[in-house]
Amino acid sequence: MKLLQLSRDVMVGSLMVMVAGLFVGFGLESKVGLGVQVIGHALAMIAAVGLKLGYIMRLEALSVLNATRRQGA
Repeated sequence: MKLLQLSRDVMVGSLMVMVAGLFVGFGLESKVGLGVQVIGHALAMIAAVGLKLGYIMRLEALSVLNATRRQGA
């Protein structure tokens, strides 16, 4: 199902952005400027929203898939 695959891609992409943002925001604080740290923190927050949207998409895709299976049975 296309929505299920898209939701997985959104969640994986969001997780990668979150890890990168946390690494920049917290792991490199002594090596980067304040502006870069702020961007890293913002990326982590935005990625959290992406993870939640991807999970909601996954729930919807699984709901449609289960409804389709029930109708076929």
